[in-house]
Amino acid sequence: MNACTIVSRRQLPFARVLARSFQQQHPGASFVTVVVDAAAGLDGHDALIADLTIVRPEDLPIDVGQFLDMAFIYHEAELIRALKPYALRHLVETLGTPAVFLAPEVAVYAPLDAALTPSQPDAVVLVPHATTPYPDDGRSPGVYDLLGRGTFDSGLVAVGPDARAFLDYWSAHLYLDCVFEPQNLAWADQRWLDPVPVTFPTTIVHDVGVQVADWNLHERALQRGRRVNGGPLRSFHFRGYDPGQPHLLDVTIGARPRHLLSENDALALLCAEYHERLVDARWANAAALPYGWTALGDGTPVDERMRRVFRMALKSGHRPPIPFGEDSSALLDWLRSPEVPSTAPRPSRYLMQVWFERADLRVVFPDPGGVHSDAFLDWARVHGEHEASIPAVLVPEAASEFARAAPDEEGVNLAGYLRAVLGLGEAARAIKLGLDAASIPCALVAASGTQNEESIDVTLTAPNDAPYDVTLACVTADQFAVFSREVGPALFRDRYVIGFWFWESPQITDAMRTGLDMVDEIWVASEFCRDVFRAYTDKPVRLVPLPVIAPSSGASRAELGLPEDRFLFVNSFDYLSTFERKNPMGVLRAFVDAFGPDDGPMLVLKSINGDKRMAYREQLRLEARRHPHVLLLESYVSEHEQNGLMLATDCFVSLHRSEGFGLGPAYCMALGKPAIATGWSGNLTFMNEANSWLVPYDMTTVGPDALPYPAGAEWADPDLTAAAAAMRQVVADPDEVARRSALARRDMATMHSPERCGQMITARLAEIRTPRPTPPLP
Repeated sequence: MNACTIVSRRQLPFARVLARSFQQQHPGASFVTVVVDAAAGLDGHDALIADLTIVRPEDLPIDVGQFLDMAFIYHEAELIRALKPYALRHLVETLGTPAVFLAPEVAVYAPLDAALTPSQPDAVVLVPHATTPYPDDGRSPGVYDLLGRGTFDSGLVAVGPDARAFLDYWSAHLYLDCVFEPQNLAWADQRWLDPVPVTFPTTIVHDVGVQVADWNLHERALQRGRRVNGGPLRSFHFRGYDPGQPHLLDVTIGARPRHLLSENDALALLCAEYHERLVDARWANAAALPYGWTALGDGTPVDERMRRVFRMALKSGHRPPIPFGEDSSALLDWLRSPEVPSTAPRPSRYLMQVWFERADLRVVFPDPGGVHSDAFLDWARVHGEHEASIPAVLVPEAASEFARAAPDEEGVNLAGYLRAVLGLGEAARAIKLGLDAASIPCALVAASGTQNEESIDVTLTAPNDAPYDVTLACVTADQFAVFSREVGPALFRDRYVIGFWFWESPQITDAMRTGLDMVDEIWVASEFCRDVFRAYTDKPVRLVPLPVIAPSSGASRAELGLPEDRFLFVNSFDYLSTFERKNPMGVLRAFVDAFGPDDGPMLVLKSINGDKRMAYREQLRLEARRHPHVLLLESYVSEHEQNGLMLATDCFVSLHRSEGFGLGPAYCMALGKPAIATGWSGNLTFMNEANSWLVPYDMTTVGPDALPYPAGAEWADPDLTAAAAAMRQVVADPDEVARRSALARRDMATMHSPERCGQMITARLAEIRTPRPTPPLP
């Protein structure tokens, strides 16, 4: 059996003692020592590495970039533990034999082969911390220490030559989750061993001579002559032993330690011998060596906050700059930048971690990225280094005063979720069609912060570089203040600001009132939204027709996995928009009331973001699974596929409780196809009894579960029986469908063309720019 250990440079004496003791008991066996910070240099330390076979991290089967991530994420003790599966894999792949990892604080006193031989080539060998209960006497270690650390001692793990599945499992978890967070029951690598015996072939060692330590001395009588319970002492784990304090078995000694050297002569003698071996291995010389992964290339110290911010970014799927290169500027710039890109002063990733750690800061600055942003940044500038040990390179610079480089040109700075697969993003892109149709100069500024996929390719302008005299922001009224802080003052200062807003309730929220105060004018796409906002402001509220352009090509039914020979009713919605408002359950129930599985028609419910509203998704899934003629499409699709779905649709159904406009039925009508929708709210801008099917409704209270809409507000509850009747008519009466659909196509082409939108925008911009006469003096 071959063995390995992992150390930092200053732990090399421990590795020398372990290697000598192991090879004395296993003549001819290979023993390798991985030095995690070998990059910091081993030259000049020949005495420390004498008789050791040194392996550097780059020799292990691990990607260099992944190792540098781990070296940055983890402090010394965590990194050593995170590399265990890679060291074991190195041994079994290079030597093709069983291998054992031994923690550097272990000493071997008798052969381990018999106890640690795997039962089969792909098996794992684990050693329990203890095999009998602890006395209930309040001493430490005790049962709660064992619960925290886990069942098995990861200081000794053996594997067969084919145990790749286990090593894959262990290394996958240790890449980002080898942290000491006892409050979260995370004890570096150890807790990941708990499920191994029920997941992989496992041999559990019951030899009481293996891995004797303070956590099992209550069940194992250590005797002179290196005996335990009458048998041989095979290995002892000197966990927590510090040669600088040789009178203590564990330097983390608590108030009521279970084992003291002064009370156990055999244990005191064993520690004294171990201390002497460490001194002979030049422990004192190595102890002064610095750990190698503590500073960036420019000398900036790496602290725990940096490590945590970096790790959490990787865990959330974001790739920070590679650490530890010669040029540290990219990583420092990343740490200095806010998580949501912004030209306005906002706390950086690093500062938000400071805020998260400090309860006093959370009390004084409860909204550090919003209304308290400036105050929090001021605190960091003045007090951050002294009070919170913020590195000087991460202290925010003084805020600069904004100054526009050149006078504004006539045109429109169009801002919104322009890259997002989102109804508001679709609306902003539609407005761009109107601006282009009227040849109005336009610059696009992106809003961030949406949870939706951002995959639409558009050419963007930075907020500070937006050149035009009018800013038109297609950002909801309740998010307008957040958006303005995100992009900074340049986009709004000394400009005419228009909010292009949608809302689905007759009542507005307090956050929307704040948005009203920040704009000069409001544009809306429906009479419903116009009436809502006119009730709350004296500012101009203008109805601007939203361009609706039907797709001309897209994926086929076959590409979409849809049947060629069935009539398709389609409903599409975003769970974040919200589930109660979009009411897909109503669509499903009306459809199954109208048709059975063998009647021919099929319902397709297309949705996104169900993973962010799991309870609602489960509700819809459980209902839908009972009906084989109902199909759920639950993922983002390409534009080609989305267009194909619209072209494949035979009838769009929206039994919403409220809509600001209603893009789904609008696109379907523009294609000359029938649409069924609730006869209330914004869709009545383009839908009527002549060109579509409007479903009657009763008014109902919104209730508490449909945020952000006010609980006491009212919206529509569509009549599902009437909706089912409309569906049956659409299938049974093709002549009526042709008549209404032709009107629908004509109305959409006439009233919702880019040209009509552009003409109205042109006229309104001319009015805005016309100087108003100065009122005469009294």
